[in-house]
Amino acid sequence: IGVAAYPAPHPESATFALDRRHTAEKLAAGADFAITQLFFDVREYESLVDDLRGRGVEVPVIPGILPILSLESLRRVLSLCGANIPGKLYLELEEAHAKGGTEAVRDAGLAFALRQIRSLIDMGAPGIHLYTLNRKDMCCRIAEEARF
Repeated sequence: IGVAAYPAPHPESATFALDRRHTAEKLAAGADFAITQLFFDVREYESLVDDLRGRGVEVPVIPGILPILSLESLRRVLSLCGANIPGKLYLELEEAHAKGGTEAVRDAGLAFALRQIRSLIDMGAPGIHLYTLNRKDMCCRIAEEARF
């Protein structure tokens, strides 16, 4: 049984602490694993896992990664899920768009996703869940370039 986990609090959570407690309760109730909502700062994932481990919850937490395909799709996804994006990354994506349009944003997004994945695996993530928005080609490219 898998459950959702939010590295940043769920948009409807009253507080950060309550969200983390709720996540721990779901996992302790018998979940075999969790998959996180997408995030762009690996420190959010690390903080979530550290918090859960501190509460005695040891089930695997699989990070959810969204390869950025375009600024338009990124804006739409962020508005739906409430995830945060580091300002520096957003500025890099805007700069890529100004220089080369959607293709340049997709290339920058792929490079960022690969850096995230490598960092997460290095810190002990049990695997990666890709939010590919039905883009099988992107999934295959990431798997090939990440050497999975």
